[in-house]
Amino acid sequence: MVQLRNPNFEYKAWMGLVCYLITVWTIFFFNLVERWIAVLGRISLAYNIGVAVVMFVAVLAVSDKQSAHAVFATETNMSGWSSDGVAWLIGVSAVHWCFSCLDACTHMADEIPEPEKNIPRSLMATIAIGFLTGFPFAISIFFSISDMDAVASSFMPSLEVFRQALKGSTSGAIAIESLLVGANVLGLFGIHSWQARLAWSFSRDNGFPFSKHLGSLAPPPLGVSLWAHIWSCVWTSLLGCLYLGSSVAFNSFVSGGILLQCITYSLPIILLWAR
Repeated sequence: MVQLRNPNFEYKAWMGLVCYLITVWTIFFFNLVERWIAVLGRISLAYNIGVAVVMFVAVLAVSDKQSAHAVFATETNMSGWSSDGVAWLIGVSAVHWCFSCLDACTHMADEIPEPEKNIPRSLMATIAIGFLTGFPFAISIFFSISDMDAVASSFMPSLEVFRQALKGSTSGAIAIESLLVGANVLGLFGIHSWQARLAWSFSRDNGFPFSKHLGSLAPPPLGVSLWAHIWSCVWTSLLGCLYLGSSVAFNSFVSGGILLQCITYSLPIILLWAR
């Protein structure tokens, strides 16, 4: 966003790392008090739905629309692969990220009233809300893109999409992208909650070093798995340093997340089939 406003600005990897660490440890402090978690969860839900509506309306209201044929019947393969099928599969793998944390609420089972009812409801509600907000927005984006080459070559494709949709308005593109950044930060709050619960649950089975501490709960008014949360945030911070050392290693680690999650999700399914 800074670069869009100031073309002479030169981005450095350490800037990204600093912003990353500030975000990680700021969100850490918001996860320290149990009663904040439910409140921020409701705020996050309302904010995300509101942002989806605002972006949908703003993009369609201002942009010069593409034809329905261009959106639904035209193939654009910019993957570098000659096969359209391979390009399509690459695109589908990116969509998996939207639901990669679908199981998050299951890790909060010890804190959810009537988990046998409310967790399945949360899982299905997540899919329904994701579809009802994501699909219309995706369609509106495709109707609003005027230069696909510029989007593909952009350092931040979503920002370029918003700039095109708003007819070159830099301020408008930055405003919408800022809303999107806010949604991601609130999403990170939820990720911190369940990653701490995963470490805490694993430690109760002595799965980590220092499990006696990691498997404990902080006394009121905190009431959270404090040591497990610190443990997971420290490792998250250290893994972020890969970005500073090697962009190839960092990108490989991030892109491997989908593959590793699919393998992880498949294990209980295979065991259920076998038994």
